Amino acid sequence: MLTFFQNEAGWTEKLVNRKPLLLNKYTYVQWLTLTDGPVSLAIARLKIAPPEFCFVSNFILVKDYRLQGYGRLLMTEIEDFARAKNLKRVVLQATGESSLFYEKLGYLKSRKLKGFLVKALFQAAK
Repeated sequence: MLTFFQNEAGWTEKLVNRKPLLLNKYTYVQWLTLTDGPVSLAIARLKIAPPEFCFVSNFILVKDYRLQGYGRLLMTEIEDFARAKNLKRVVLQATGESSLFYEKLGYLKSRKLKGFLVKALFQAAK
């Protein structure tokens, strides 16, 4: 399935889903897919690093399903998943047109990490 999405995105360098998915005692990888019945629409790789962040990478939406709200839906699911794990923020790296998509969803340019976008999941207490 990963190869299908990589081809769909036009990626020339292929990524391999390597094991183990548990990176250390606290950090692990979770893959999410968005499906409509038997049809896979999107995929995303999440690196979960409690309690700090969820790093989103390999976010790929099939071209025929873009601009129909599916990307927003999957990002909302990712944010809900991260909140349920009590993670403080979602972090991702975006380029070109994808930056505008994430900024519309409330992601801000990181002050600490050049080229990264961040969204705080919990508001600081006043």
